Amino acid sequence: MPPQAHEYEIAYVRLPPDEDDREEAKAALLDEIANDECLSKVEYRQNNAEYVSLYRASTKENVVKHVAEQGLIVIGQTRSGRPIRPTALYDDLQQAQAKAKSARLGLWQYSDQIEDDATEFGYTGRK
Repeated sequence: MPPQAHEYEIAYVRLPPDEDDREEAKAALLDEIANDECLSKVEYRQNNAEYVSLYRASTKENVVKHVAEQGLIVIGQTRSGRPIRPTALYDDLQQAQAKAKSARLGLWQYSDQIEDDATEFGYTGRK
């Protein structure tokens, strides 16, 4: 019998570095998808992992975009350090994150940088 479950990563998303912020992001995502049928779409494959986007089956609304609008996740960073290939989904998620930053929501409450991206932690702006 083939495996009944498959592990995926969420496309274009990196969890925040702080443990409390990570838990809040996970809880928000679970709240978004709880008791609701969702559709997933594989956006890309990288290092033997599949990266997906999640949509509500009833409205086709992007669930991850809603969490990004709340300022609970970081968009546009990959673990491997490879540049991200812009797509319409990536642009939508970046816009959602920009809204959260300008409204100072969630992670962006005190600054538009997260700990890992601040210059005092060695960030130079180069990828």
